[in-house]
Amino acid sequence: MDSAEPGVRDHENKQLDSAAMRLFDGLMLAGNVQTTATLILLGGAYQQDGLTVRSISDLRRPLIPAGVDHDDVTADMTALAYRHMMGRINFEKTTSYDRITRVRFIFDRAVVTPSVHERLHQFSRCIEGLILPNVGKTEKQFVSRTELFVGPSHHDIMRTLYQMRSKVEHMHEYDWPTGLAERDRPCPSAATR
Repeated sequence: MDSAEPGVRDHENKQLDSAAMRLFDGLMLAGNVQTTATLILLGGAYQQDGLTVRSISDLRRPLIPAGVDHDDVTADMTALAYRHMMGRINFEKTTSYDRITRVRFIFDRAVVTPSVHERLHQFSRCIEGLILPNVGKTEKQFVSRTELFVGPSHHDIMRTLYQMRSKVEHMHEYDWPTGLAERDRPCPSAATR
């Protein structure tokens, strides 16, 4: 973007850094993008004497579970990531949706959490944040209201997911659903990495 003072690292740089991070987050939502490289965000300016880099910071790298295929980044995926970015930027301009903002915060932390158990717990909390269950009816409403996301034929899976989340919440061990393929189960050491 054009800059009033390209030689100064100011709010314009912070705005662009935020947009770049939101685009990256959008890319992570658009597909299973995986990289073994260290991800960095460069900030700087292009002036008469050329391009200068004034800041380097790490980007959080989502942890894709073992056995999950990754997607190549395509033009369609990038366009979807851009729509996610713009939606989030426009959404964050308002303060009337604090609950959704908290859900996004939980989600952002969950995607980089190495513990499979804790990820399950936090992703389930994200769903709870979106469905707004009544106190004392969370499991029942978790099952019924998630029809919006997964359809009406998956009640048993959603009930099992909620029960697994509850066992993590209360620090109990849980059994993996019997219908879960071996490649979909985390390796035993995944929770301790």
